[in-house]
Amino acid sequence: MVFSVDDCFRTSLAEARAEFISAAHGVDFTLRSLTHPLQESTRVPLTVEVARTGAREPEHLLVLTSGVHGVELMAGSGCQVNLIRSGHCENLPDGTAVLMIHGVNPVGAWRMTRTAEDLVDLCRNFPDFDSLDAGGEEYERVHATLMAGEDYSAVERLMEEMGKRRFVQALMDGQYRHEDGFGFGGTRPLWAHRVLLRILRDEARGANRVTIVDLHSGAGAFGAGMVVCMHTGKALALARRRFGQALIAPRDAQAGEYRDALGHCADGYERALSGRELTSIVLELGTYPLDEGLRAIIESHWAEVRGDYGTARRRKVDAAMLRHHLPDDPLWRRAVVERCAEIFSQALS
Repeated sequence: MVFSVDDCFRTSLAEARAEFISAAHGVDFTLRSLTHPLQESTRVPLTVEVARTGAREPEHLLVLTSGVHGVELMAGSGCQVNLIRSGHCENLPDGTAVLMIHGVNPVGAWRMTRTAEDLVDLCRNFPDFDSLDAGGEEYERVHATLMAGEDYSAVERLMEEMGKRRFVQALMDGQYRHEDGFGFGGTRPLWAHRVLLRILRDEARGANRVTIVDLHSGAGAFGAGMVVCMHTGKALALARRRFGQALIAPRDAQAGEYRDALGHCADGYERALSGRELTSIVLELGTYPLDEGLRAIIESHWAEVRGDYGTARRRKVDAAMLRHHLPDDPLWRRAVVERCAEIFSQALS
């Protein structure tokens, strides 16, 4: 099939959804949609698409998700569409099925923000809520300045005082103390949390091995694909054999500068798929230096706290978020689809 890599990428939830459905309909995928409850009030197609191909009763299920951090859907969706259209999902090994989950967080993708409803970071929404560690001790210092007023110069001063790495880690680690704060993990499982785990349990029924690749964007070197794994022990050793020793393992004792993330999706996967051989990784598609995107990410958070939708100021913030997470660069797009195809092949092996 002749197609352009650029045509795989779209710049809105509605367009990405339509492109993904078109690609899945073009080959041997079964496809279904799950509708977010907020669609009734927004009248926007807030849906999660679930597409599957391969063995009906697989030994090995390979899952690729996009859009856990909503705005990052645009990059992840393009990679999913490219895998389908380039034939990577055809002629699978015996006993293997491929599952694509598109737009896990449709609310965030629609609003061009990383968060879902209620300012919750879906990627921090998988702790054990019955014995929750509020976390975020380092974030306490950041929160006071971050939310004292929309003054980015004050944020920059604090970043310089703390050191950039320490500041960013405090921001991104996750916390359960401030509902208006950055990286808030919520007080209960979101709709997307419940739906995602239900899809995995239903689709993995009978499979002894499950591999999950979460597609993200915005961190790492431009055009590169950084592999991050939250496993420890034997599961981490297996992930390193499959995806290389260079993967980043924040929970490993040798992780060094990399920190854990509270309530990560990987924790939910382990609970939902216990008893199976599970390998879950994040593929971070690198874009611009975080310095260039951090202001947009913080201003997007402020806009969500304000409930600022549809204004000229919000459109400017949304455009900056899209630019950071989906570079308008053909070379970048070719590089990330090639990296994703490489990870896909390693996952199948």
